[in-house]
Formats: sequence, C-alpha cells, structure tokens
Amino acid sequence: MGKILFHQSVVALFALGGILTVTSWINFVFDRELDAFAGEDVSFFKHIPPREMMLCSLLLSTVSLILLLYLNYLIFLSGLLILVVGILYSVPPIRLKTHPPLDCVANALEFGILPVFMGFMLLREYVISTQLLVLAAVAGLIVTTYYLFIGVLDIETDRKYGIKTSCTLLGSNQTINTGLTMFFLSLLASATSFGLLSPVTVSLLLCSPLVVTIKIKTGYATLAKTLSLISLVWTESILLILFILSHSILPIAMFILVLMAALYFVHVYFTIKKVERI
Repeated sequence: MGKILFHQSVVALFALGGILTVTSWINFVFDRELDAFAGEDVSFFKHIPPREMMLCSLLLSTVSLILLLYLNYLIFLSGLLILVVGILYSVPPIRLKTHPPLDCVANALEFGILPVFMGFMLLREYVISTQLLVLAAVAGLIVTTYYLFIGVLDIETDRKYGIKTSCTLLGSNQTINTGLTMFFLSLLASATSFGLLSPVTVSLLLCSPLVVTIKIKTGYATLAKTLSLISLVWTESILLILFILSHSILPIAMFILVLMAALYFVHVYFTIKKVERI
C-alpha cells in the first residue's frame, strides 16, 4: 500500500466532498416538490432558487473534477463516474431512484464501491485484487443496507406521491429484513476474507447491536436515531483505522467532519426537546 502525500489527501478530500455535495444539491432540487408534500422544510429555496443551485453545482463539479485530474486521470475518471451516477439517480427522465432495484445499485456505486476504488488508486494500488473486490462489495452492501433502512421512513410519502422505489415495492417489514440480510452478508464476507479482528469486521461488529435494534423497535423515531448511530459508528471507526493504515490526512479529516456533524445533530436534537418542554 502506497503512502499518500499530505497535499494529495487534502485535494482528494475537497474534490470528493465537492462531488458528493453536488449530487446532494441536485437531488434536493428535483425532490423539492416531494419534500414539500412530505411536510419537510424547503424554505431555503426562497433564498437559493433551484436555477442558482444548479449553477453552483456546475461550478463546484467542474472545480472538483479539475482537482481530481491534477492527481491522475484514473482518479478523475472515478470521480466523473460518481458524478454521473449521482446525476442519473436524481434527474429525469432516467431518475434511477424511481426504477428499483437500480436505486439500490446507484447508491451502492456512488457512496460505496466507486469511492473504494478511488481510495485504492489514491494509494497507487492499480491491480484489481480479491481483497479490493471484497472490500468494494462490503462497502456496497453497507451503503445499500443504510439506504433501505432510511428508505423505510419515506415509504408512506413515496406511495402517496406515486414514487416507485425498492422500499415501496418491498414494504416496511421486507425492507428491514432485506437490509438485515445484506448487513450480515457484509459482516460474513468481511470476517471470511479479512478475519474477525480486521478493521472492517470490527467496525461492522460495533454496529451489530444497533442494527438488531431496528428489527426489535421499528418505530420511526427509534429507527431514525438508530440509523444515525450506525452511520456514525461505522464511518468513524473505519475512517480512523484507514488513517492508521495509510498515514493519510484524508480519513482523519473526514473522521473529524463526521464527529462535528454528530455533535451538531445532538445539539439540535436537545435544543428541539428543550423548546418542546417549554
């Protein structure tokens, strides 16, 4: 495994973060009517019109891709593919999120499989090994698990609005059961390929009690809190371990960002609870 230079890590951090931000913005724009129908706050569109948000997306994606091209063309192609998948996921007429199971595949590629390949290329690992394929598969399964679990919260709204997704087809119980199956398949694949004490396996084991909670208590509030904990525990543990292995600033920077986001979430949650009590 090669060592990532400091400036390369910083460039990769901002570039990949920029691309994922762009895909998130695009999804917000094309989901604004559905979000409003679901009762979510979309008032920020009063301050940032959809056209301006799309223009910002174009500028940010251009800058991000130029930064990736600076690293090397393979990393650039990976970033471009992530961007294309994110656009196809949200933008009509293709809009993969409304074509199950392609919605699951798109999420697995954008947030799991392709970033793993990009990370290996950043470490100058250009040979497609069994270890790389298994790690990519595990990441894809984990992302799909998270997508299915979080999608349970939107089943009722999507059905009322006529949106077809993997979750609306499966229903609440089957969606959760499918997510559980994928999670434990990823755990089995990691334990078999990397060992019980490997970083990926240990991080998955840390999440296991939280995943089981989803099956025991399927209330929406409990589910949302559990999903946040799963994302936090798995992301922090695996990124911190990747930092130790690669001596790179990239994972530790992402670790800090996730931690800050978690602290902000906790602060907002308790602020809301305090207001409700008043």
